[in-house]
Amino acid sequence: MCDLNPLIQKLNFLLNFLFKDLVEHRWNIPMQQSRESCKQVIDDVEKAIWREEGQKHLFEAKRENVDLQLEAAYRQRMADVHQAVKKRLVRFLRLDVPI
Repeated sequence: MCDLNPLIQKLNFLLNFLFKDLVEHRWNIPMQQSRESCKQVIDDVEKAIWREEGQKHLFEAKRENVDLQLEAAYRQRMADVHQAVKKRLVRFLRLDVPI
């Protein structure tokens, strides 16, 4: 009877090597690539969400800026009216015209 044990061990080693290589190339590498691409997509979506939230704050700041500009224009017009009325009153007082 011949000794098959060393031959079986060599075949076992060869099959394990080939199976590991097959598993590595057919399963592990594609799974790792899928994980990395999914992580990249998640990061991109989180950045897009962050930017969208920033856009809301930017819009609010612009709206507030416009409100401040409108208020400043209103106050300037009120100051102009006040000055015009004051000039008229001073002129009437100088002329001694009854009001």
